Amino acid sequence: MDLRFNTVRTLYDVKIVQKFQSRLETIIIRSSMKILTTRQMSEIDQISGQKYNLPERILMENAGFQVFRTLLDFFPERLENQRIGILCGKGNNGGDGLVVARLLSQAGLTPSVFLLATNDKFEGNVKENLNAYRKAGGTAQELTSASEFASINWDQYNIFIDAILGTGLTRPLAGLYAQVVEELNRSTAFCLAVDIPTGMQADSMASPSLCICADVTVTFTAPKIAHILNSDQDSLGKLCVVPIGSPRPLLDSNNLWLSTIEKPQVAECLPRRPIDSHKGNFGHIAIVGGSREKSGAARLAAWSALRTGAGLVTVFVPDIVQAIVAESHAELMTRGLPTNPEGELSLNALDVLQSSLEEFNCLVLGPGLGTRKETRELIKTLVDKTTLPIVLDADGINAFQSQRELLQRDENRPLILTPHPREFARITDLEISEIRANRCNIARRFATEYQVWLVLKDFRTLIASPDGKVQVCPLGNPGMATAGSGDVLAGIIGALTGIYQAQHLRSLENLNDAIMTAVYLHSASGDLAAQVTEHSVTASGIIDQLPEIFRHLENLDQ
Repeated sequence: MDLRFNTVRTLYDVKIVQKFQSRLETIIIRSSMKILTTRQMSEIDQISGQKYNLPERILMENAGFQVFRTLLDFFPERLENQRIGILCGKGNNGGDGLVVARLLSQAGLTPSVFLLATNDKFEGNVKENLNAYRKAGGTAQELTSASEFASINWDQYNIFIDAILGTGLTRPLAGLYAQVVEELNRSTAFCLAVDIPTGMQADSMASPSLCICADVTVTFTAPKIAHILNSDQDSLGKLCVVPIGSPRPLLDSNNLWLSTIEKPQVAECLPRRPIDSHKGNFGHIAIVGGSREKSGAARLAAWSALRTGAGLVTVFVPDIVQAIVAESHAELMTRGLPTNPEGELSLNALDVLQSSLEEFNCLVLGPGLGTRKETRELIKTLVDKTTLPIVLDADGINAFQSQRELLQRDENRPLILTPHPREFARITDLEISEIRANRCNIARRFATEYQVWLVLKDFRTLIASPDGKVQVCPLGNPGMATAGSGDVLAGIIGALTGIYQAQHLRSLENLNDAIMTAVYLHSASGDLAAQVTEHSVTASGIIDQLPEIFRHLENLDQ
């Protein structure tokens, strides 16, 4: 039986419960999962009741059952040997925990339930579930003071279920709640958090000062912002996103503009290679980059473009480094251009570039070019005059410091920016801390205002598109914070954009697919490169893993 979009209404028979002990549908394999704010989730729950006859009590029942089911999945044969402590707050999160307590009791187990409020504070559906648990033979102990909490021997428990505070928390923990969390974090017991670890704020990307450190977090319908973007991912443990009956049309709403990138999406977007293909079917990519001090940036971007499947790659570099770039890989074509005394491209290269670029399918502009005035003017002129899709990276972005108005584009001249937070701060005049704290909204505003694609590199790379949609890549690791990693990403984006252009897939939706696929390939290759250790990841190592990621995606459905 598929519970994904069905309502679970009668779950009291232990045999029925055992029927659902198969593996969970989780975040790991699923297409385009929306990321919700607490307000959006609340609205979906409200409309589910008003329009789809799914009242809060049914959603709470389903949520509790899915937590119970997850617990069985982690302890399939030995749950009866565990001492289980369930800590319940007075809100809906506590109501979910009380459903779990009742189901455990009906399965012949005896959990210890602790209420972090007096009985009279429990109301509505939460109160009903407390009463139902007691009718099933369960007992609950109130813990409303430090002395009551200290009287419990917490070391006797093997499993804790954190149903204290849910997604509605908006301030740091204090008082009894802080004491409870500190005690549970000292324990070696397995901890399952209901919806979100207590202490973590669902709409925040900042690491909380104090929160439950869970082994697994079970959230409902869709992940919330903190589940994907909060910098304290360790406290979430394994994230399981489970269905509770929320109707699919509500999740498909265009008002929900933030989503994750998932493997099935990417697999569907990989360029096809018909049996009668020739290299012209896979694009000719121009890389304009490099300087005396940074020839490697152009080489990395060019080689990653070829390894991503581009048919042809030509690297335009200062003539003083042409031989270095040409010798790096025999498959690359190079063209040396006039160089200024500082070792960067001269403005005299502009005419050659403008007359040559017409034959290409995509331009990657910026890796290692340098930041001197003459180079900046060349970059700005190329962006202004070129009609090709442009991937603007590194020094290409730096050329527009405090001149973001010059980046304005339209749908006939696609522009893809790939900044890290410091580069993005230069063109927006914002503080890095401000960008990191609110990067989804800031990236979205920027992309829609200037009609560009913004690939904002950081913990969880974001793709903000001109139509206001933002996608988050859930992959990547700290080892990718290494020299040249961004150049590799620029080359991958350039290759896929060029391939799509060569195959006449030129709509805004197609371009978004190309960028999404490129970001995923980059992050997945970085994760594979870090399997031995994150400490030794290199940009070249990321490129080396691309074939394996392609193979994995191509075989995904086999």
